Amino acid sequence: MPATLRRGALAVRALLLLGVLVTSGFLALMLVATDGHFVAQVPDLYVVCQYARAMASGHPFQYNPGEAPTTGSTSVLHTAILALAHALGARGEGLVAFAVLFGAALYLLSILLAHRVATRLAGAREALLAGSLVALGGPLVWGYLYGSDIALFMFLALLVMDRWLAFWEDGRAEGLALAGSLLALARPEGLPMA
Repeated sequence: MPATLRRGALAVRALLLLGVLVTSGFLALMLVATDGHFVAQVPDLYVVCQYARAMASGHPFQYNPGEAPTTGSTSVLHTAILALAHALGARGEGLVAFAVLFGAALYLLSILLAHRVATRLAGAREALLAGSLVALGGPLVWGYLYGSDIALFMFLALLVMDRWLAFWEDGRAEGLALAGSLLALARPEGLPMA
C-alpha cells in the first residue's frame, strides 16, 4: 500500500476512534446523570416520538389517533424512521434510545463524509482538519447526539455535498438526486437547499 493511502487510512481510523470516544463519553455522562435511563435532553424528542408512534399505528401527522392532522413534526423522514423503529418494537425509553443511537451513528458517518469531502476539495491535511472539526465541534456534536432530526439533516447535507462533488467528477446525477430528495424530506429548509 502506498504511503499516501496508508496515511489516509490511519487518519480515518484515528478520526473514527475520536468519534467513538466522544460518543462513549457523551452516552456515559448522560446515563450517569439519568440513573441509567435514556432520557430526551429536550422535550421536542418526546413530541416527535409521539408522532412516530401515531404514524406506526397508521395515523400519520396526528399527535393522537382521531385528531386532525397537524404539521407538528418538522421532519417527515426522521419521524418515519422513528415510526419504523416503533413498529419493530422500540417503545418509550427504547425509542428515545434508538433516536440517540441513530444520531450517534450519523455522527460517526458524518466524520467520514467530512473527511472525504475535504479530501476531494483540498487534500489530506484539510481532510483531517474537517473530520476533526466535526468530531470535536461542541454544538455540532450536541446536534448529532441528542436524538433530534438535526442529526439526520446535518448528515444528509454533507451527503449532498459529497454526491455533488462526485457528480462533478463522473457526471452521474443519481446519487445527488437521491441525497437531495432525502434532504428535502429531512427538514423544510432542505427543500430549497436540495
